[in-house]
Parts: sequence; C-alpha cells; structure tokens
Amino acid sequence: DYNAAFVAAPSPFADINQPTAAEINAVITSINAIIAAETNAMAELVEDLNGNTNTTLITADQLNDIRGVTGVNNVNIDEYNAAFVASPSPFADINKPTVAEINTVITSVNAIIAAENTAMAELVEDLSGNTNTTLVSAAQLNDIRDVENVIAANIADYNAAFVASPSPFADINKP
Repeated sequence: DYNAAFVAAPSPFADINQPTAAEINAVITSINAIIAAETNAMAELVEDLNGNTNTTLITADQLNDIRGVTGVNNVNIDEYNAAFVASPSPFADINKPTVAEINTVITSVNAIIAAENTAMAELVEDLSGNTNTTLVSAAQLNDIRDVENVIAANIADYNAAFVASPSPFADINKP
C-alpha cells in the first residue's frame, strides 16, 4: 500500500527525485489511517454478522472506508444492514465477507429501492391525474415492499380502484 501511494499520480512529492521525510511521513500516515479505518469497518461488519453484540451497526461512512466498496447511498443504510444479516446469508463466510459480496448486497438493495421508488412515483402520478398516460403496472406494484397478492390479470381493476372517488388513500401523495 505504501509503494502504491508513493508512485500515485499526482505524486505526493513536490520533487519525485528528492522526497522529503515530511512528505514520506505524510504518505505513511495517510495509508495507516486508510487501513485502520478499513480494518475497523470490516471488524464492525463481521461483528454485526455474528449477532451485533455491541448493538452498533455498520454505518455508510464505514462501508465507504472499505476499499473497493461502491454504490453506498447513505439513506439506504438501514436496508443494507437488514440485507447483510438476512437468512440465508449473502456471505459465504460471515467471518470473512469479501468486497464483492458486500457490493452485491449494496447493488441489490439499491436496485430494490430504485424499483420501489419508481413504482411509488408512478402510482402517485396516476393518483394525481395520470398526465403521463401510463398506469402503474402489476410488476411495479410487486416492486413495492409489503404489497402482496398482486394478480397481473387484475391490473385494470386495481388501477380503477386506485383512482376511485372517494380516494382509498388518506393522502394521494403518500399512498
């Protein structure tokens, strides 16, 4: 890690032919901090996967401290944490989660939330007059967590019921 940092572009040294002790120490301190943060984050994740006895879940910032982890969205941290401890485990070995496994969970959670947000936005748009002339689909209803028993053949009836008067929703902007 130190060697990679020493030859990184842009160079951490004002003069690559004569690096100063202060510049070398700054690189070493930086790498030590990166590795310590990553080590702490992985330790927290492993602790969470083994029962979370410290009652502190890994944070989005800690996930970002793990080199190679991508796509972390701070607002999705609760969903990531739930997915990390799901059964069956998304990790081959809960004591050695890999960056690839962590990224798979994050990508999956992000996709689920994006699909749900799209479905909810379409439903709200339909309830507000359907100006895009596209009604929410059965597949979109299935993308909304906790919505169940959607039968695709009944989608026209669902859509008619959604926009019935009086509205079945207390707030059409938050169905």
